[in-house]
Amino acid sequence: GGGAPMHQQQRVAPPPVFPNAVDQWNTNDGWGNSPSEPHPGIDMVTEEVTVPVDDSGGIQAFVAETVVDATGVAVVMSEEEEEQFEKKRYLKRGIVVAVLIAITATAIAIPVALKTLNKPKELILQMTAVPTEIPTTSPTPFPTNAPTRAEFVDMVAKLLPISGDALLEPESPQGRALDWIANRDPLQRMASDIRFVQRYVSAVFYYSTGGDNWRDCSEGDPVCRDPSSESFLSGDDECKWFGNDCTDGKIFKIYFGTSIGNNLVGTIPSELQYLPELNSLFLQNNVLRGTIPTELGNLGNFHTLVVSNNRLESPFPEQLFDNGLMGTIFIERNKFTGPFPAGMASLSNLILLLAYENRFTGRIDPRFGLLSKLEALELGKNEFTGRVPKEIADMKSLEDFYVDMNQLTGSFPEE
Repeated sequence: GGGAPMHQQQRVAPPPVFPNAVDQWNTNDGWGNSPSEPHPGIDMVTEEVTVPVDDSGGIQAFVAETVVDATGVAVVMSEEEEEQFEKKRYLKRGIVVAVLIAITATAIAIPVALKTLNKPKELILQMTAVPTEIPTTSPTPFPTNAPTRAEFVDMVAKLLPISGDALLEPESPQGRALDWIANRDPLQRMASDIRFVQRYVSAVFYYSTGGDNWRDCSEGDPVCRDPSSESFLSGDDECKWFGNDCTDGKIFKIYFGTSIGNNLVGTIPSELQYLPELNSLFLQNNVLRGTIPTELGNLGNFHTLVVSNNRLESPFPEQLFDNGLMGTIFIERNKFTGPFPAGMASLSNLILLLAYENRFTGRIDPRFGLLSKLEALELGKNEFTGRVPKEIADMKSLEDFYVDMNQLTGSFPEE
């Protein structure tokens, strides 16, 4: 039917300010400053929705990117465009049912934030009625591997219990992982695939640890350090991605444990708990911050944690001890403070415990002396007080014991 033509206005906003995502590591004292978190300059208002679109595709599968001259040109939205537009509304507002409701012809205002590498700007489209004129410029095609509305709803329904509201934030690691697996993943796994969640979790890990700036094997890297591995976010099976070790198609170990690290910057995502076979995590010599997720305690087979030389902080999650399997714990050269985790002294399968160069306080627990498998106990360069327990001096299994540079008193007890 007829109606007033759509009027289009273009408003160029000042470029947003993006704080540095990573502070330089202070090599003088080994501690440095905690890296600041990026805060994209995108504002949300009550009646308008702003969706980021980047050069690689961003959220293009969920919103039609129609860019024309601001000269009163009318735009006709196809059924496919309307469908993608509705997905965008859902993604930003977190209303799952919205993608199931037909788009009405009532007046709506949609600001679409177009964020390019060099020219941040906003394009305001004001739709007053169904347009009657034919656009002079064809709209940008949608990605060929974009999911259908039903497939996208299935993906969100599958992932919301895993990541919660973070899934609906396009700039979060979870939102970026959703965008990738829905729009850009060449493998195109559907939510019904038994390994869909595993692939999503791997993508969350990539974005949560600054994967685009890794030393090796970032998305698109033609050659990985390990010639038998593929770059992250490639079209290959995620079990072939660098650092992922699998058995029977399930990730059981994540290994980024080289002597120079891989420049992992960010936080360890709690989504790792949804890798049910994961038993080992090697992330040493990187720039990880924040805390170790308590959710790792939900992994029934977890026994090895190696996160040496990062910026991780207290509290240490004693939930890791619940399965009784922890055998290797390397947390040295981090920023842990306060009382030493009491549960460590009751781990009957503990073999190696390295916790030097932190700021742990309190007394050394005499129960360590009862751990018959313990071979290495390194607690130097902390703030422990009191005496070395005689129970430790009597141990037969202990081969390495370091408690230098603490505030201990008295002499070492005789056996």
